[in-house]
Amino acid sequence: LNIILKWDVWDYTNYKINLLGQICFPFSFIWCLLALLAIIMDDYLRYWLFQEEKPRYRFFCGCAL
Repeated sequence: LNIILKWDVWDYTNYKINLLGQICFPFSFIWCLLALLAIIMDDYLRYWLFQEEKPRYRFFCGCAL
């Protein structure tokens, strides 16, 4: 939005590891962690409240959570 429409909605140019001032790694990493946490919490709430199947997660090492 900033580059094409010149709206100046957000500006990450002062942050380290940014891409054209539109995306920066620290905030992207935080959003990814928050999204993962929200997905896990949603699955467990569905399990507890609606008696759905217990969630199982497999990560890269093959370990189940």
